[in-house]
Amino acid sequence: MVHTAAEPSATTASGNASVSPDSRAVRTAGHFDHADSTIRAAKTALVEEFAAIAHEAGCSLPELVLAFDLAHPQVTSAILGPRTPDQLTSQLGACEVTSTSSTPARLDALVRPGADADPADSPYPQPVSRHE
Repeated sequence: MVHTAAEPSATTASGNASVSPDSRAVRTAGHFDHADSTIRAAKTALVEEFAAIAHEAGCSLPELVLAFDLAHPQVTSAILGPRTPDQLTSQLGACEVTSTSSTPARLDALVRPGADADPADSPYPQPVSRHE
């Protein structure tokens, strides 16, 4: 899943995607696939769709992503990975997010369970079983 934080934005070294100025995507741009315009456009479109779902749910995108994990019946816990105190604060609200019953299916329709937005990120098959 694609993560983003609600922070001031900057442009990555590739010139298109808008992210936090202290983001790893800005600091180590060569590590990410932003230089590939096709992948960048596809991932940007996904982020926009995820953000729209988060907006409809009345939460931030980081909160939606974590709430999705916490609500999944096969997930026993979610490990937060904030790098800054602001990122931690933006993630803590996930415990309070309630979504409609269609939200998981809408998210799964964007990126199927076990898949990555960029197939090159998956060096091996990742079978996922969804038992609800």
